Amino acid sequence: VAKVMKVEAASLLLLNDETGLLDFAVIKGLNAQALRELDMHLKPTEGLAGWVFSQNKPALINDPDKDPRFKPGVDWLTGFRTHNLLAAPLCLKGKPFGVLEVVNRRKKEPFTEEDADLLSAIGHLLTTTLDNMRTVTALENTQLLWKSLMERMGDGFAAADRRGRITHVNNRAM
Repeated sequence: VAKVMKVEAASLLLLNDETGLLDFAVIKGLNAQALRELDMHLKPTEGLAGWVFSQNKPALINDPDKDPRFKPGVDWLTGFRTHNLLAAPLCLKGKPFGVLEVVNRRKKEPFTEEDADLLSAIGHLLTTTLDNMRTVTALENTQLLWKSLMERMGDGFAAADRRGRITHVNNRAM
């Protein structure tokens, strides 16, 4: 994303269902190490990422010092200087679950509405990918649980499909 958008830094923030905060899941670019060391978490209404998350729409800031959505404390803590930033929500079935954010357009160019459209399109692709990954992980976990339950059964267990072919057998049934 950072390469395509020609920016100095990019972040993926995901909602942590347990804490209710936005966690930096992926950080790339000039301020990446400093942000990782800070182990920051944002409220879903804090900073531009929080605003984008709570409003469920993209936003761009080309003059952060004049925009109340910008959180200057992050720059102060990391030593990084934000000149402009752009963020797009990640939304699944109408419900936001994260934010994709890019910072500092190279060559100090301002972000445009076309950039916001591009980041939103990338966000849609990312949403589909993340949703597919969550589905695969859930299926793998279910399969592991199934295998574990079968092996722990006190008796032998065998399962067959509709054609009578054996599909599952635990060690005791063998």
